[in-house]
Amino acid sequence: MMYQTDKAALLGQLQTSLFAFSAPRSERADVHNVMQILSGLLVETLLLFEEPEQGLVHTLQLIGERLDMTQGIIEDHALERALPADLDCQAEQGRLLAREVFEDWLDCSHEFRSFIETFTVQSILLWEKEGVSRGDLYNYLYDTTIRYMSFEIAAQELCDLVIEELIGGWGWTVQDSVVGLSALSGYKLAQSLESDKCMLFFGADIPDHLDSIVHIMTQEAVRYGTPAGSDWRFGLAANDVPPNPPWDMMCTVEAYANKLLENLPLYDLADHAAACAKAAGRMIAVASGGEEPDFEPAIVKPLAMASITESYKGVCTKLRAEA
Repeated sequence: MMYQTDKAALLGQLQTSLFAFSAPRSERADVHNVMQILSGLLVETLLLFEEPEQGLVHTLQLIGERLDMTQGIIEDHALERALPADLDCQAEQGRLLAREVFEDWLDCSHEFRSFIETFTVQSILLWEKEGVSRGDLYNYLYDTTIRYMSFEIAAQELCDLVIEELIGGWGWTVQDSVVGLSALSGYKLAQSLESDKCMLFFGADIPDHLDSIVHIMTQEAVRYGTPAGSDWRFGLAANDVPPNPPWDMMCTVEAYANKLLENLPLYDLADHAAACAKAAGRMIAVASGGEEPDFEPAIVKPLAMASITESYKGVCTKLRAEA
């Protein structure tokens, strides 16, 4: 690893890496991807401190002041809001980039935060030269970064809740928690859809909107130590049978989860589904990660998949019947 102490060189390295992350197949980066990656950079930087959510708001306000955009925070922006899976994917790239640069930083966390703040301002000004409104860029960044930080807070708090309340208090197993969180994710996603978009399916032929939430769950599990592989969908029901969601476990988790999710700036049930999927992924890793896992990944992975898909189908079946 190169230990780079020249801040100007690091700034150039970060700019190069940002465009490499956001546009690997194109000469021109996509502004949505860049802002989402910047969101991940900012979130990872603030996670170095206590009460990161408060630090993030303060940092975003400082960025707004430097851009002379403090009056534009609550205004709408013209850039289309990211789907939860897209935001999660791009912001995680930004978090990875922040960790790589911080390894070379060899300096205090506060100076690193200031460095990322400056880099963010410069990136927005560069995109303004490309014809994108500074107000749109800042408001999109503000909205996206707060939203992604909420994903992170929700995922961690949900894991803490099931460990303290359900495993510690109710005597649940880690597997039970995986089932409950996964099922709640599929349930909330289906509730976010109109009846004509809530699709019934069989086997592993999962509709795209459900597949994107599943991707959040599986990638989070892999990040936290679950072995990667193609065995997630092994054993999913292939026949035309009635859905069999784990309603009891899901409803128990929901009673705790809703109190948390409704007090975070997550805008709709699709965002709630994404947060639950991230939490489920982390609990999958708790159950099946490490050299000597408590449960074999080949058991826990399909269990989570069955829970998220069956709860999704349970809601869709009801919506279709009522339509």
